[in-house]
Amino acid sequence: MSRLSEAINGWRNAVSPSGQQRRRQVQWEFSSAAITVPIEQAKHRNLRLICALTRKFAQESMIHRAGAASPGSPPSAHSGLLQQGIFYRVTKDRGYVGPSDFGTRVGYSVPEILEQGGTVTRLIWTYRRRRRIAITKQVTQHFHAFPYMAPALERACRPFKDLWKDCL
Repeated sequence: MSRLSEAINGWRNAVSPSGQQRRRQVQWEFSSAAITVPIEQAKHRNLRLICALTRKFAQESMIHRAGAASPGSPPSAHSGLLQQGIFYRVTKDRGYVGPSDFGTRVGYSVPEILEQGGTVTRLIWTYRRRRRIAITKQVTQHFHAFPYMAPALERACRPFKDLWKDCL
């Protein structure tokens, strides 16, 4: 038997000076808090860092320009509201990153349609004295995808293995 297996079993054969073989107990103390606390701290720190990097990369991908962006590329940042509306939050074991919904009540999320593209049906109303009177028509609009959060997350996760390198 190797010394390691003897130590794990908790007993070790020892030889006394007179040549007699005797047994003595070897005690091991294991503190789970000494391992779990640094791992939890590193997990929280790394989640926070990944979320912050994702937010930063998403904001940097939007370029201030006068014209519209081409489909498939990140959207243009005309006024900067979309850039400033990206938030992140880290809970005990999860991280959330994404844009705010801008308080819309139209049945779809503007940032979600911008990220993934899709078709939206809107109702056009007739107004009289600032009141809605009747639905005039339905308009179906198709939006191309302008992804900005998914590429930012992919870019932020590249150094993920290096973050865990020295956590203990």
